[in-house]
Amino acid sequence: MSSLLALAADYLIWPLLTAPLVLWFTHHRRAGIVSTISGLLSWLAALLIKDFFYLPRPYILAGHLPPANYLLDGSFPSGHTALALGVSFAIFYFHRRLGLGLILVSVSIGLARVLSGVHTPADLLGSALIALAASGLASHSSH
Repeated sequence: MSSLLALAADYLIWPLLTAPLVLWFTHHRRAGIVSTISGLLSWLAALLIKDFFYLPRPYILAGHLPPANYLLDGSFPSGHTALALGVSFAIFYFHRRLGLGLILVSVSIGLARVLSGVHTPADLLGSALIALAASGLASHSSH
């Protein structure tokens, strides 16, 4: 796995997760709160699904050892992608241009995780559906 791919797969999520804080401190508090709630709901839902519906990761199916920093948890859905998209979709609800940019970053995170062999495209689709539901719930409950 190239170092740039590994960086995107594992660490690109951290700068994205600062977006709710930036919104909070730039007087867009509601957007910051809703995007935080959406991200947390997405991540928790992904964790629960992983616990109840174990699907092996692609590198396990291929008979390879896991990359050094990956656990042997299930593949479906991608928690990284669910969290990133949960935050991004909620921000899109309030700030279209910023949200679209963050959605592109989130998709990049997911694609990097597929290319690095820890997820499948189906894992990303599941994550996107979870994030859409979580962001809709968080956005509409904030009214």
